[in-house]
Amino acid sequence: MGDWENLPLELLVHLYSYLSRRDRLSCSLVCEHWRHGLDHVILWKTMIVHIDTDLMEPSTILLLRDYCKYIKNLEFGWAVPHRNNKWGPVKYKELTKKAVRFFLILYDSFIQISCLRIFNWFDFVSFQKVTYHLARFLKNQVSLKNVIFDNINMHSANYMKLLTSCLGSRATITSLDIRSCYYCQSSFDSIYFRSCIEQLTYLKTFKLDYFILSCKLIDSILTSKNRCLENLDIILKETSWHDHVIDDEQWCLLSSACPNLKVTLVIRNVYHYGELRLYLKQSMPIVSLSIVLPRVLDRGGRCNFRKTLNLLVTNYHRTLEIVDLHVKNENEILDDILMMMLRRCSKLKSFVFNGYLENPQVLKTYFSNIMYYYMLPNGFPEKHLVFNKILNEEIEDMKHKRVQFTLMKRSHNAICSLLILN
Repeated sequence: MGDWENLPLELLVHLYSYLSRRDRLSCSLVCEHWRHGLDHVILWKTMIVHIDTDLMEPSTILLLRDYCKYIKNLEFGWAVPHRNNKWGPVKYKELTKKAVRFFLILYDSFIQISCLRIFNWFDFVSFQKVTYHLARFLKNQVSLKNVIFDNINMHSANYMKLLTSCLGSRATITSLDIRSCYYCQSSFDSIYFRSCIEQLTYLKTFKLDYFILSCKLIDSILTSKNRCLENLDIILKETSWHDHVIDDEQWCLLSSACPNLKVTLVIRNVYHYGELRLYLKQSMPIVSLSIVLPRVLDRGGRCNFRKTLNLLVTNYHRTLEIVDLHVKNENEILDDILMMMLRRCSKLKSFVFNGYLENPQVLKTYFSNIMYYYMLPNGFPEKHLVFNKILNEEIEDMKHKRVQFTLMKRSHNAICSLLILN
């Protein structure tokens, strides 16, 4: 056994990276050398705090006082994003005090962060104080680069207070994520929200739901004279439908104003052609597309979905680079359309299909360089060297079974894998 008191600091730091904050605090009490090992930026650069669990642990505040100077990425939210009925008013009041103390330490130490993520947030009366101190801390920031509001359930006024508090970093914020904030919908229709977006003239990546973008937000982006916008990540859900639809002219104006713009579109549980054709405008510069279907589709829905895929190929075969299809219904057979997508989308770099194949043999005839994986009962895949050496009866076994089909195209060669899921 070596001398534990003289372990190299690099080794101590590596060991501490696997420990919880509570265990790190215990280690710091062993000796001065072990305590010195905690004083390293790698251990504290990213701090994730769950209000309902971490703040109830004293080590969070105790360690924050000593090592908050290293924090650059802060994530703050609830582990369980709804009210715990077993907790009484006293416990919620105690949580509020601890959360306020957390932000007071950061504010008094003039901590500057580059990434902020607020997640799974829900409000209650006494927690308004936390929102105030969080906004006060954000007003102190001058170098924020990445701001994320994920699944926020708070009053619209409080939401706007947090967003406007970030504008002290308007010249440095390059990424903004405001997806899944359905409880703040009234904020997105307000002139104050659009004014905030207009001030973010150096924004490069913008992630949001379609219904937010359709609230005249494209006009705000154009008004801001933002020419840096490169990535627009949009989510379409069945709960996202809104009275407004972004027309071809607006997409053309946005594409002209931001010539490097690339759109990533995620469609969840929406498949009817009559609905989607209103939103899938030909001028949208879609580079990445992901579609997740519900497990149950009616007969009309299956027919409509095939028409939707044809529309996608027609409109975006010149731009599509990444396609990810999750089809959970075993009656949805799309062999012919999948092959058409592979043939027509000349820029395709990655293609993932999670669904059912009627005729897996067609993949063998279409590709000559394929890796094949067969899922064994123990959960570990057995690797076959090349697809064209697989016995025909093995291919026949894949019929009507759910598979995950992944294609990576590199230059002129296609590398593919198949995974049988059931």
